[in-house]
Amino acid sequence: MEMYERMERAVERITYQIDDVLNFVKPRMSSLKNTSLNEILASVLARIEIPKTVVMTTPNKNIEFVGDIISLEIVFVNLITNALQAINNSGEITISADVKNEKIIIKIRDNGPGMPSDIVPKIFDPLFTTKQTGTGLGLTSCKTIIEQHGGHIEVESAVGKGTTFVVILPYRRIM
Repeated sequence: MEMYERMERAVERITYQIDDVLNFVKPRMSSLKNTSLNEILASVLARIEIPKTVVMTTPNKNIEFVGDIISLEIVFVNLITNALQAINNSGEITISADVKNEKIIIKIRDNGPGMPSDIVPKIFDPLFTTKQTGTGLGLTSCKTIIEQHGGHIEVESAVGKGTTFVVILPYRRIM
């Protein structure tokens, strides 16, 4: 049984890496639709195995907007998976959201070890990774997708204080 579980995890890692490469080399055509943050997060969290040792907090507020659902799911799968890896599948991940000045501000915070200050400016660079099994394309893809939506992504991190990714999107209301 243990061998099967290891093989299954290996297949999941390879699939994740292939998806990163494909999302980077072949960006999707944008398909804007009415959606909501809760809808996107529910879909993402259904696809990611959240261990019982992780406290996951999601926004109480549901923000409805226009966006490319599939592309945004890719962003949140990447950010939440990175947070899970940062906390080593044991800790807290908090997702919060608000609308301010016609912008949707979504924060994904983990209580992991944080990143050294020399790493932070490089994390969105193509092929940059600190992981043995990473492609260095996940966060690059996130940045590209968010920019295609007219937004931007930022990171706040310090060693010993965890990491927060801030996704800022224009607030396009339901058509």
